[in-house]
Amino acid sequence: MATGGTIGMGANGLVQLMNDQPFDWGSFGIAGLIGAMSSGKTLAPVLLTSTGGALTSSAINGQNPNAAMAGAAIGSTAGYSIGTKIDSSLGSVLNPWYRQEWKEIGMGISTYVPKNPLPSWTGNIVGGGIQELTGSTTQAGLEGKK
Repeated sequence: MATGGTIGMGANGLVQLMNDQPFDWGSFGIAGLIGAMSSGKTLAPVLLTSTGGALTSSAINGQNPNAAMAGAAIGSTAGYSIGTKIDSSLGSVLNPWYRQEWKEIGMGISTYVPKNPLPSWTGNIVGGGIQELTGSTTQAGLEGKK
């Protein structure tokens, strides 16, 4: 969850800085919260939490939420799809024979040997960036902004 929140805040902050907008701390914080809440989830919960986050951010800023919610929905779908493809592609290379195994850590306590997290992190970072870029582009188009 911490990694998902960090990735969500990073992607949102980068897109805000790239678009020469005044920095919106509310949407930055909500992006971190939504990133943490949707970490490891399937498309439906990611889509619902993202659009809910856009609604919340718009309400905080006193804006019409329609364009933000449409941008969040389209961005979430695109980012999730591409991020999942990257995760599975890299996973087949970096974790080709992974099977969950348990190791003894002492005093009768066992833990599983973790797989390489790099595919998941890379998929989340690229997917988050695509989600934010697609979402902000869609929102700007619907609002008639450049």
